[in-house]
This record gives sequence, C-alpha cells and structure tokens, in this order.
Amino acid sequence: MTKKTEKKVSITQMEKVAALPTPFVLQIEEDGNLIEVAVKPRLPLSERMAFVKSVIDGLVDIENGNIRYALKDFAITSHTISYFTNIRLPEALEKQDELICNTGIIDKILSHTSFDSNNYNSLLAAIDVQLKFESEKLQNQFKQKTEVYLEQVKAEAGQIINEFNKFTENFQKIDFNQFMQYIPQIAEMTKMDEKTLIDAVAATRIEKESKVVN
Repeated sequence: MTKKTEKKVSITQMEKVAALPTPFVLQIEEDGNLIEVAVKPRLPLSERMAFVKSVIDGLVDIENGNIRYALKDFAITSHTISYFTNIRLPEALEKQDELICNTGIIDKILSHTSFDSNNYNSLLAAIDVQLKFESEKLQNQFKQKTEVYLEQVKAEAGQIINEFNKFTENFQKIDFNQFMQYIPQIAEMTKMDEKTLIDAVAATRIEKESKVVN
C-alpha cells in the first residue's frame, strides 16, 4: 500500500491568505463638511508593538515612580486614531481631546463591521499586562531604595551609639572636681571640638599655675 505524502502549504500561499485587509473608509459629516477617513482593520506586529510601547511610555513616570492611570483611556483612544487612521492629531492634548470627543470618531471605528475587534482587544490586553509589570518594577525599585536608606540610617545610628559609648567610657574616667575647674572656659566656647577643648584645659591650667606662683 502506497503511503500518501502530505502536501505542504507554501509560505506564498499562507501570505496570500494572511495578508492584511484593505483599509475601509469612514465618512464623517460635521456642519456640512464631509471628510473620508481611511481605517486599518488591524495592525501588523511591528505597529502593534510600537502602539503598546508608546502608550506605556506616556503613562509610566519613571522619575517620580508612578503610573498615570487617569490618562490611560485617553492615551489608548488617541493612539488608536493615530495608528489605525490617516488622521493627523494636533500635538496639544486639549486639542486632541476636543477633536476626539466632538467627532465621535472612536465609536465609529470600533463599531464598524470591518474593524478587527479581536486584534484590537489583544492590544488592550497587552497594555494591561505591561502596566502590571511596570507597576511591580516601580514597587521593587522603591523597596530597594527604602532598604538602602534604612541601611544607611542604621549605619549612622550605630556610629552615633559607638561615639556615645566612647564618650561615656571616657567621662567615667574624669575626676569630677578637676572637670569642674574647666566649666568657665567651656561655657565661653562658640564651638566645641577637640582643639577647643584642649585650649580650654590648657588655659585653665595656666591660670591655676599663675595663681599658685603669685
């Protein structure tokens, strides 16, 4: 019995089937003005990746360590118009918002029968996944910075405690009656460090010795 060989589907054949669909046209009429907008039913992989990256970059504030969730819907809407249509949006965000809201263009695009909703929903899902990742990354960075700061505080506190312990140990060796002789000199100091303390002790001794001689 002769074994049948499976016929392979060529790349060329697959490319013909998987080719991107032709853009459809939306007609928008406003105050007697009719404009035609070309809309891509779906985006190729490179543009989908760029779409997600651009939205994320606009929402994640790395410098301040937060995510602008309040702008998420607006960012997705404006990117949808920029990537899927031939409409050129103004740079000013308020102008973009005005154009989007007043024309209702986004609802017309998403509700059109030729628009690939599955492809678009995959974009939205990818944005949510990436936002979650970025949020966790920011939290980890904050945790690491906090841990480093706490270690620095512990180190500084330990140094202060060591210095205090040294001071206490040395203070216990001081003759209290002798120390009282230096109080007038110490009280006149504008700052206290090792040199000024030595000068105060020396001045007290000189004064004491001069009284003995006299």
